[in-house]
Amino acid sequence: MHLALLRAGRVGRRLTPGASPLPGVEIVPLDDLLARSDFVTLHVPFSDATKNLISLERIAQMKKGARLVNAARGGLVDEEALLEALEKGHLAGAALDVFEEEPPKKDSQLVLRDDVIATPHLGASSHEAQHQVAIDVADQICEFFLHGVANNAVNVPAVAAEALRELAPWVLLSEKMGALLAQVAERPVRKLELTLSGEIATQDARHVPLALLTGLLRHQGLDVGVNFVNAPVMARERGVTLFETREPEDGGFHSSLTVRASSDDEGRAHTVSGTVFGRKPLIVGFDGLRIDLEPRGPVLITRHDDQPGVVGLLGTVLGGHRVNIRRIELGPATEMTGAGVGLATGILSLYEEPSAAVLTHLRSLEPVRDVRLVRL
Repeated sequence: MHLALLRAGRVGRRLTPGASPLPGVEIVPLDDLLARSDFVTLHVPFSDATKNLISLERIAQMKKGARLVNAARGGLVDEEALLEALEKGHLAGAALDVFEEEPPKKDSQLVLRDDVIATPHLGASSHEAQHQVAIDVADQICEFFLHGVANNAVNVPAVAAEALRELAPWVLLSEKMGALLAQVAERPVRKLELTLSGEIATQDARHVPLALLTGLLRHQGLDVGVNFVNAPVMARERGVTLFETREPEDGGFHSSLTVRASSDDEGRAHTVSGTVFGRKPLIVGFDGLRIDLEPRGPVLITRHDDQPGVVGLLGTVLGGHRVNIRRIELGPATEMTGAGVGLATGILSLYEEPSAAVLTHLRSLEPVRDVRLVRL
């Protein structure tokens, strides 16, 4: 018994006679294939060249008692010729899930025949297929939440699953950095300068800039959802430009990301750096301050007079409101006020988000010039 598959080739749109690309598969001309085969299945696209490919003349070339299967495209088979061949007994049967007219008419003679199997062109609509789809979706959701890997995503860069799994902490880090920059900026960010340094610069890291844009735009007051698919378009619509640089060498870490964010005016620019330790994203630099910040949960960023007692004041207020501090990072004065007092930076990671009343209390402290609540 011969089973013949008529299909488009791997290279170009056709296979040519000669050496077969698959072991045990013989390449023959179409007329020879039809004359020798007990079953003929079609797997070709529909075009002007393939319209009525299985015509009256070609059906006549098929073996008596052969069967025809078309699960490719309607219009590949001359349906009137097929019906005639079945009525005369030249063909023993046919199986079709595509037709010239879809859906076929209820009184279609092909559909009503006992020697024709007719099904809708919906291969995934069986109970078994839907069950497997549900399992696959659940597996992919678990993979994303456990490892940050979005397998089989539509309209995002195609990266091998293993490579994407290794890249996942960097993608998460980039998204957190974008979120941080959006929330500390005095005005909407219009320019992002991303630098990938070290080994990460040599990898396929196309998800990293997408994550950066997504994290930034999600915290710029947009009333629509932002994701890896629409982030580039939404960035262009809002005048956000992203520049990417890769540096194979990193002086301080095995790999790192650095992002400088600025508005389109003379407003203050902010710079944040991050790396990954043991698959855990860490922010290691903020506006020239060396820090060790795990980017999760609420974070307070203060600008305060560089004088003794400020940390005590901050801790007293937070403690009085029952807000627990996870970690404190302090930096020296990097600029001066008009009165000649140095302005220092404080970064306080909290276990729970402070209320508006707590923020108001902190801002009322005499040495405190600014308090920003950042949600990571």
